[in-house]
Amino acid sequence: MAATILRDFLEWHWIPILFFIVKLGPYAYKQYFEITKQLLSHQKIEREVANLIASAEWAKSQDIRDSIKIASMAKTIEDVDFLVNMLNDGRGANKVL
Repeated sequence: MAATILRDFLEWHWIPILFFIVKLGPYAYKQYFEITKQLLSHQKIEREVANLIASAEWAKSQDIRDSIKIASMAKTIEDVDFLVNMLNDGRGANKVL
């Protein structure tokens, strides 16, 4: 019964949904560093702090999303060191800075 109701609903309320997968190669350090700095500059993060976040996250996770998370919380260089290590402790990473 439920399957019939669902089938009838989908027949009349079908919305086309398309999915596709894009596989990207890994970033080189220079690419990661420049992209991260540019994204963080849009968030008005100081250049020195943005450089430190990009370098620290390259050494830890190489995930630009993590850099953005850290930038949203860090205001000083000390904050960056603390947040990089806190974010990456669950991944088994050692302190870099």
